[in-house]
Amino acid sequence: MEWESCLKISTLNELAGKRSFDDGVSYYRNNAVAEIREEDERITASVRGTRKYQVTLDLDENDMLCGNCSCPYGEDGNFCKHCVAVGIAFLNREASKSVPVNKMKTQTLGDYVESMSKEGLVALVKEMAETDSNLKRRLEMKMSSSSQQGPDVMAYRKMIKKELEVRDYFEADETVEFSNRVDKIILSLQDLFESGHVEAARELVAYSIEKLDGVFEFLDDEGGYVESSLSELYKLQLEVAIASKNDPTELAEYLFERALKSGEEGTVDWQTQLPKLDEASKTQFQELVEAKWKTFEPLIPKQQSGSWDSERHIFTSILVAFAQLKGDISAEIEIKKRDLHAAKNFLEIAKLYQNQNDETSALKWAEKGRDAFNEDPFSVCHGFLAERYIELGRFEEVYRIFWDRFLQTPMLPQYVALHEASNPRGEWNAWREKCWKTLRERVAASRSEPDKRHSYYREFSDHSEIVEILLWENRDGEAWEEANRGGCTRAFWLRLAGTRELDNPEDAIRIYQEEIKLQVEATKNEAYETAMRYILIVRGIMNRTQRTDQFKRYFESLRAEFKRKRNFMALLERSRV
Repeated sequence: MEWESCLKISTLNELAGKRSFDDGVSYYRNNAVAEIREEDERITASVRGTRKYQVTLDLDENDMLCGNCSCPYGEDGNFCKHCVAVGIAFLNREASKSVPVNKMKTQTLGDYVESMSKEGLVALVKEMAETDSNLKRRLEMKMSSSSQQGPDVMAYRKMIKKELEVRDYFEADETVEFSNRVDKIILSLQDLFESGHVEAARELVAYSIEKLDGVFEFLDDEGGYVESSLSELYKLQLEVAIASKNDPTELAEYLFERALKSGEEGTVDWQTQLPKLDEASKTQFQELVEAKWKTFEPLIPKQQSGSWDSERHIFTSILVAFAQLKGDISAEIEIKKRDLHAAKNFLEIAKLYQNQNDETSALKWAEKGRDAFNEDPFSVCHGFLAERYIELGRFEEVYRIFWDRFLQTPMLPQYVALHEASNPRGEWNAWREKCWKTLRERVAASRSEPDKRHSYYREFSDHSEIVEILLWENRDGEAWEEANRGGCTRAFWLRLAGTRELDNPEDAIRIYQEEIKLQVEATKNEAYETAMRYILIVRGIMNRTQRTDQFKRYFESLRAEFKRKRNFMALLERSRV
C-alpha cells in the first residue's frame, strides 16, 4: 500500500492532539518502537510504555488513517501517543529505504552507544533532556538521590508539586497522561526507598499522597487510572512504614488504622507483609486485630452481616495470615468456624481438615455445607462430595448429586457427568431414559410459539440442549431432525452443517451461505474474515461435487450484493478465490 497520502506528520498531530503527539515523539526518540512491519495493508508494531503495548495503524472505510492500541487510552478508541510513535517510526523507516544498501551499517544500537565517546554521550543526553521532560525529570531525581549529603528532599518536593499540580479540569485523555506522571513519581520514590533512603522516602510518599488527595474533583478519572496510581502509593507507604523500624506500638497502631482504611487505600497482602515485622510489632498488631475481630458476631448459614461484611473479611484475613505464618492449621480452622454464612466457608474448613489428614472431619464439614445449602446442587460442597463419594465407592450418593443438578439445569455437562458415573457400572441406560423423559417434558413445557421448521436463524431455540446432547452421542441424523423440528442456536446449526458436508452437501451449503450473509451484514473486519472462512468451505464443497460454475455465480452474487462494503470487497480481492 502507498501510505504517503494518508500517513503524514500533520495527520498524526491532528488525530492525537498536541500532548499525545509530543509524548509520541518522545517515545520514538527513546527507541520505544519495535517489531514494526507492514502486512495485509496495515502497519503493526509494539511500543514499550508502562508495559509493552501492541499498535495497529490502518485505514477506515473512508480511507482515513486510524489507529488501535492495547493501552488503556487506546482501548477507549483514542489515537494515542503509542500510535504516534509507530507512525513516525514507519515514516522514518520508509525514508531510510532510499539509502543504498552498501552504505547501511549492520550495527546494533547497543554497539553504537558503546562506541560513543564519553563527551559525545554526555552531549547527547543533555540535548535529549532539553526536549524530553520525562528524561529530564528522571535525571534530576537521580541527581538528587545521589548527593553525598543525602537526597535533597526539598528538590523532590518541588518536582512532585510541579508534576501533580492541576490548575484546570482534566478530560479523560489528559487524566491518563496525568496518571502516567504519577506512575513515574512512584518509580522514582521506589528507587529512593530501595537505595536505603527510608526516611526521605517516607516523607515524600506522604507528601505525594497529600497532593493527590485533592485532585480528584478536577479529573475525569472514570477509567480509574489515577485511583489505581494512588493505590500503588499507599502500598509503597506501607512498605516504607514497615521498613522504618519505628516504635513497635506506633507501627502496630499504623497497621491497624491501615487495615481499617483498606476500602479507601487498597487491600494489603498481609501474608507478604507480616513476616517483615519485628516480633514486638507483630504481637501488638495481632492483639489489636483480635480485639476488633471478637466484636463481630458469629455468622450462621445464609446470614448476612450487612455493613460489617468488609471489615469482617479484612480482620479475618489478617488473623488467618497470622495462623498461616505460624503453621497453625487448628487455629485457622477455629477462626473460619465463626463465619458459616456461605457454602464456600464450609468447604474451606473441610479442606483444612484434609490438609491435616483428617478425612472424617473433612467429609463431615462438607456434608454440613451440603445440608445447609441443599437447594443448590451446584454448591462447592456438592462438588467436593461428589469427588469424595466416587473415591469411596458411594455411587448412590454420587447419582443423587448429579441427578439433582440435571433436574435443575438439564444440559450436556450434567448429562455427561451422569453418564461417566453410571456407565462403568452398567447403569447408564436407566439413567439415560430418565434424562430423555425430563428433556422432552421440558421442551413441551417451554414451547411458546408455532413450529418453525427449516429455519436457520431464529431466537427461539428451545431444542438446543437436545441437539447438543445428540451431537455428543454422535447421533447426527437425529440431531438434524431435532433442529429442523424445534430450532437451535447458530453455533449448533454450524456444527450440524459440518456433519452434512459429505452425504448432504446441499444442507451444509445452505447453512454456510446464510451464516456468510449474517457475518457480512455485521460490518466488522473480524466478521468479514469469518465470512471468508465459510466462503472457502463452500468453495471446497462445490468443487468436490463438480459445481465449480455454481460457486463462481455465487461468488459474483456476493460481490454484487455487498459492493458498498469496501473492506469486505478488498478481502475478496486479496483472497484470489
